[in-house]
Amino acid sequence: MDRRKRKAWRWAAASSAIVLGFSGIGATASAQVGASAQAKGPAPMWFDRQNCEKDSAKSYNPKDEERNTIGTYALDLTETHKLTKGKKATIALIDTGIATNNNNLNPALTGASFGAGVDLTGGNNFRVDNDGHGTADASIIAAQPGKTRSFSGVAPEATIVPVKVANEEPQENADAAAIRAYKQSLAANLIKGISWAANNPSVDVIAIPIAGDSSASNDALKKATEDAISKGKVVVAAAGNSENRRGGSSSPSATSTSSSSSSENMRYPAGYEGVIGVTAADPQGNVNESVVHSDAVKLVAPGQNMIVANGATGICLTSTQAPSTSYATAYVGVAALVKARHPRESGRMITYRLLSSANRASAASSNKERGWGFVNPYGAVTMVDDGQIPGPTSPVIQRLKPVPTVGSK
Repeated sequence: MDRRKRKAWRWAAASSAIVLGFSGIGATASAQVGASAQAKGPAPMWFDRQNCEKDSAKSYNPKDEERNTIGTYALDLTETHKLTKGKKATIALIDTGIATNNNNLNPALTGASFGAGVDLTGGNNFRVDNDGHGTADASIIAAQPGKTRSFSGVAPEATIVPVKVANEEPQENADAAAIRAYKQSLAANLIKGISWAANNPSVDVIAIPIAGDSSASNDALKKATEDAISKGKVVVAAAGNSENRRGGSSSPSATSTSSSSSSENMRYPAGYEGVIGVTAADPQGNVNESVVHSDAVKLVAPGQNMIVANGATGICLTSTQAPSTSYATAYVGVAALVKARHPRESGRMITYRLLSSANRASAASSNKERGWGFVNPYGAVTMVDDGQIPGPTSPVIQRLKPVPTVGSK
């Protein structure tokens, strides 16, 4: 790759939203839906290019036999929700805003708690989402339960504070100047957004479903992230999707690369110390080559075949051909459940709970594919820290040193 290009700003939202990758078709109806989409011509530029049509009021409901293929249902949160649903915890969602129609929210989000957010794009309205991605992520966190609705959020009683840092991405045929301006604006707004959330005393968790590659790391982004952590925020960020995503196509902003170099595979701000970098699994819990493997990965969460709010009107199934670390990041909005249950604990302690309680094969070690393991909300909420849990080090209790036994050296 040309060195000048590698040094250029290369930002990609960690899903098909800002990267505009073509979303695939669900396994159970791929031929039928694919043919329909082809017959109608190209779908509008929207966070999902096939299943989630812009301005659609359709409401997706899976058949019973499909439920085990839906990432949304990968974890049963029933027992966790008996203890907490996130009430009095606040998540700043750094994304593309929240869609409304005549000031009305998507039915899945009607009744959810939203705090006063900010629009850093110059539009002065965080209740406009021209991309759809922010609304989809918000619904993964806080969609409201309903008798006829196919899903609810992981923390339905948490408050979401929208921090709008991007509008819709330029069309695939846009000129280079428009694409460059978009990337530069997104990069600058992301730093402002993290700083704004860090300085908001009501915010407990900062969710960032955006990933920049190694060339995107700079002192300003690092400082903003470190400041947020030092002020007690739990920072959750996408660890990134691979360029070689199954069923997708590269777009002007889809410039993430797969490399044998761990440093080049790092995504930011997920790669900074203290951040929970999130990778995505398929509905069976597997992590494959469609997501980046790096030291930034700290947790795994569901990220494929996710049921989401589609703009202000519909409900759809997205990320059907490959896991998306963007939606997995939103799923780790379960951090709000932990904070609500333990309101006096620091951000570092909430982070420790999430990492140490994660389900993994080797209790004492992490790796670049799965980090510390698959997120375990009930375990994070209920764990008792005695400082002796194998894995990450407790920020509160010092781990005891092994006591030598008789005859040992």
